[in-house]
Amino acid sequence: MIKAALFDLDGTLIDAMPDLTCGINAMPERNGLSALSEREVSDMVGKGAGVLVRRAFAARGFYPDEQRIQKELNAYCEWMVENGSKHSIVF
Repeated sequence: MIKAALFDLDGTLIDAMPDLTCGINAMPERNGLSALSEREVSDMVGKGAGVLVRRAFAARGFYPDEQRIQKELNAYCEWMVENGSKHSIVF
């Protein structure tokens, strides 16, 4: 039985930025917005996935209502669960 799980959230064990970028770019594609570069997404990371989703929209001048943010946050999280380790690099 697993009693605990540890996550490397500061990039010391893995580089997850490629997966974070792919996940956040799935959102703009659904909304007709241009893709963000890995560097742009890297600058947006911090304070959780909800903030990342908001920043990704804002980077393209789009400010959706809270209901839309929640919908996109849910879609982003689902994408990450299904695909979030395909491009990560172990240091």
